[in-house]
Amino acid sequence: MNTHVSARATFQNALSELPEGFEFVDAHHHFWDLTRTGYSWLKENRDMEKYFGNYDQICSENFLIEDLKSQAKSVDLIKSIHIETQDDVDPVGETEWLQKMSDADTDGFPNGIIGAADLCDPNFDMTLERHCAFKNFRGIRALIFRDPSFSYTDEFFEGLSRLSARGLVFETDADWQHMPMYDAYAKALPDLTFALNHCGFPKYRTSAYFKVWKAAITNFAKNPNIVCKISGLGMTDHNWTIDSIRPWVETCIEAFGPERCIFATNWPVDSLFSSYEEVVRTYSHLTLNYSPSERAQMFRTNAERVYSI
Repeated sequence: MNTHVSARATFQNALSELPEGFEFVDAHHHFWDLTRTGYSWLKENRDMEKYFGNYDQICSENFLIEDLKSQAKSVDLIKSIHIETQDDVDPVGETEWLQKMSDADTDGFPNGIIGAADLCDPNFDMTLERHCAFKNFRGIRALIFRDPSFSYTDEFFEGLSRLSARGLVFETDADWQHMPMYDAYAKALPDLTFALNHCGFPKYRTSAYFKVWKAAITNFAKNPNIVCKISGLGMTDHNWTIDSIRPWVETCIEAFGPERCIFATNWPVDSLFSSYEEVVRTYSHLTLNYSPSERAQMFRTNAERVYSI
């Protein structure tokens, strides 16, 4: 018997069934077409191995709307938000490509698009203008885990101000070490919605790390204009279980409240570590003590509100 399959079957059987009427908006996933330019992290660069381990499994095939729908077929996935992925020279090309796919899809997937751009670029506002020409565009993500130095500049703050002026969303992977700076930004720009990705992308699972992460995220959550996406926990916990992710999930909900937490999958990256159904059913299982309206907020309506979809 395949022990991996057996273990996964046991894991699934331990989870509660999704409640009647359950609907899910996946607020963090990716599509890619490897025949297009860009995607260096999937092609020649492969710089994510230090987090994912060997990720050849997701580097050899395209991942498109039909693939997401197929893997989510046991979950009532009703809408989705695409997060920038292509790392191309011209980031607006990805937004244009995604908008064309959305226009052709019967469900309008992806219903919202978070694009890429250099917030420190003197031409940032022009890039935003080009992104905004596409109706599903909702904001910008800036990754700092490779090098956070750019986010400590006046130019970066000016870029955030321009996002705020346009009513767009800013997505960040800020971990506990960088949350104090982003805390200052959130206070200075109260009209800008900050979406914290992947619970702050915790890199380690030690008790010491958890302690400093919890203190930082609890303080960060005091800003009412920050929402927390609970997702991507498999990236640094490859053999995760209900109990191993429980404290991270519960801390986020306690800190931000159900009204500012959004569950998401980080698909297909997290397909390296589990199935789509396992992720969603685990989140549902961990929220059994919340009311139906609170669970609806975390799985659907918060994402609809934040991304205006």
